[in-house]
Amino acid sequence: VGGVLTLAGAIYAVFLLPDSLLRFLLWCLTNSIYRIRIVGRDHLPEKGGALFVCNHVSYADALLLIAATDRPIRFLMFKDIYDSPWIRPFARILRAIPVSAAQRPRELLQSLSAASEAIRHGEVVCIFAEGQITRIGQLLPFQRGFERIMKDVDAPIIPVALDGVLGSPTSFEHGRMVRRFPERLPHPVTVSFGAPLPPAAGHIQVREAVQALIAGAWQYRRARMEPMPRNFVRAARRHPRRFFMTDAATGQVNFGAALVKTLVLARRLKKIWRGQEMVGLFLPPSVPGALVNYAAFLCGKVPVNLNYTLSEATIAACAQQCGIRTVITSRKFLEKLKLTPPGELVYLEDVAAGPTAAEKLAAFLLAKFAPFSLLKKVAGQEQAVALDDLATVIFSSGSTGEPKGVMLTHYNILSNLEQFGHILNFTHHDRLLGILPFFHSFGFTVTLCLPAEIGAGVVFHANPLDASAIGTLVRENRVTILLATPTFLQLYMRGVPSADFGSLQVVIVGAEKLSARLADAFEACFGLRPLEGYGTTECAPAVAVNIMDFRAAGFHQIGGKRGKIGRVLPGMMARLADPEHPWSETPVPAGEPGMLLVRGPNVMRGYLGQPEKTADVLRHGWYCTGDVATLDEDGFLQITGRLSRFSKIGGEMVPHLKLEEKLAELAGLAETVFVVTSVPDEKKGERLIVLHKLADNELAVCLEKFAACDLPNLWKPKPDAFYRVEQFPLLGTGKLDLRQVREVAQQFSALP
Repeated sequence: VGGVLTLAGAIYAVFLLPDSLLRFLLWCLTNSIYRIRIVGRDHLPEKGGALFVCNHVSYADALLLIAATDRPIRFLMFKDIYDSPWIRPFARILRAIPVSAAQRPRELLQSLSAASEAIRHGEVVCIFAEGQITRIGQLLPFQRGFERIMKDVDAPIIPVALDGVLGSPTSFEHGRMVRRFPERLPHPVTVSFGAPLPPAAGHIQVREAVQALIAGAWQYRRARMEPMPRNFVRAARRHPRRFFMTDAATGQVNFGAALVKTLVLARRLKKIWRGQEMVGLFLPPSVPGALVNYAAFLCGKVPVNLNYTLSEATIAACAQQCGIRTVITSRKFLEKLKLTPPGELVYLEDVAAGPTAAEKLAAFLLAKFAPFSLLKKVAGQEQAVALDDLATVIFSSGSTGEPKGVMLTHYNILSNLEQFGHILNFTHHDRLLGILPFFHSFGFTVTLCLPAEIGAGVVFHANPLDASAIGTLVRENRVTILLATPTFLQLYMRGVPSADFGSLQVVIVGAEKLSARLADAFEACFGLRPLEGYGTTECAPAVAVNIMDFRAAGFHQIGGKRGKIGRVLPGMMARLADPEHPWSETPVPAGEPGMLLVRGPNVMRGYLGQPEKTADVLRHGWYCTGDVATLDEDGFLQITGRLSRFSKIGGEMVPHLKLEEKLAELAGLAETVFVVTSVPDEKKGERLIVLHKLADNELAVCLEKFAACDLPNLWKPKPDAFYRVEQFPLLGTGKLDLRQVREVAQQFSALP
């Protein structure tokens, strides 16, 4: 009885604790679980009223803010939580202000007025402007309630950002609250305070400031990163029996076996690669191709996967830029290609042939027991690999000009993987379909590096056009994630039974514009709507992506919009500039299209050996994508065209993409049947040319509708500017070869 009375007395005493003592106890509790880094503390006013506007990531956000500042904070708290019997006593001590959108207008205004009065009397008030905890890992649109609070209030708005909280207790993954303890305690988080904004700042301006703080805090994750070979070894040792990779010609390989095979290859290749910084690889996406890339990482080399869809002369030029002396390839692969890469050829069949029992045993023992420092030494790594060292050089697609060597560091790629996984929540239960070649930035980063980072499985196939074989591989291996291009989706709709794609959970499409008609047709065929994303080789490559919405009782968080490419990834910033003067500081008017510039830890180091071209697109950390886009109030981007896909006719910019979409709509087809380009014209500067794949009668009907549509007359090519082709020129990634398209158009236009 005495113990019960003592406990009751203690609880009663807690309820009567003064504000300062309760905040101290909460500070102790918070710092026991989190290691808090505070950035921008000097932006906090020492006295006087202020409004903190913060993103909302977990139920612990208020505790993190209390622990990050000495000043008492009055929080606007969701009324249902405030009224909880476990929360209400503490909320009253902290003088929280209950508020809810479900309140009657008069009650809601009273809550907001109470916040205004508190600020006028010199207090600090905090509002989580998203209105609810994010369930999708992205910064949600800001509600405008804080604008009402600051009306006629002479006090600053302090933008506040929490980073690193996602994945910690009381945050959300896959729409469910995380209840487990983090892998490391205390869990590192960053609380960033931005420069004060005027009280009249609107919700868009404040959201941009918070997003900038989140992007700035991303750099502090760097301390927890290690180069990719270290992560691969760790994953293999933690889960040696877990499925890792397979292809049509190779049985299933688990993580442990992959590490052993990689060590055997590395020990044999170190003599061949001695004295070389960059090594050439000429292999398709496959188990052997992946293992050779991992061996290069372990040897401390920079793997350069050469683009085997280019001409021999262009491949040789790429190899020369990198100083490549030896190229690892396969006899069978070269026989199919009928192509000879440059330099000294080393055949993988010879390197991997007949490992002895002693080699296998040594590799097994090293993989199982040797410290990583010994593994590096055995593999021939001459000096330790750092995060800022080159991980690879990927040559741009060359769709609009000569390929350029994009230098990507370990930090670039690891940051992009973390950004990508931050919102898509890939786990070791997922299996990816690896059809994109390793010379493609998405193929290298996502299908080669991502599985080794998160311990997931990958199913390789060398020919992305082989729809029947791909359907079989997806079905037999229960693939859950497909990364493809719109061109590939068109093939799969024709050649893959719908049941074969039954295991797919996510389909992400990039490289080209995903038309609404194609997305609808794919969804009707397979019951799964593809999500459009956007990236560039220079950004390692992902920049923005649509994700699934979160829906629950009382919740609807929008993760994607049709016709958009999504929001920029966490840790990135985007801004729109004048297309003709992209480095001008003059902002583009709201709602108007502008040149898309992005900034983030995944942006490349530069172009290999081309400082002038690097300076053209990279300044002060901002990368000019060359794409024209619009940005809506919710942060969703829409690409309206690439600058190279506009024609300046009579002084007006004509977008090729809009013409292609209109023509496809009038033709009533989901497939890409029109490609618009231009040729020089003496009178108007340029003249539009349209390549198509329609029959004559189908074209006649389409042109009749096109002539009557509401597009400006200047945008409409003449009927004699339409030329039929059997196939459009494509790159190996399935992307349109725009340079070849222009050459074909010039040939047609030169005909009498």
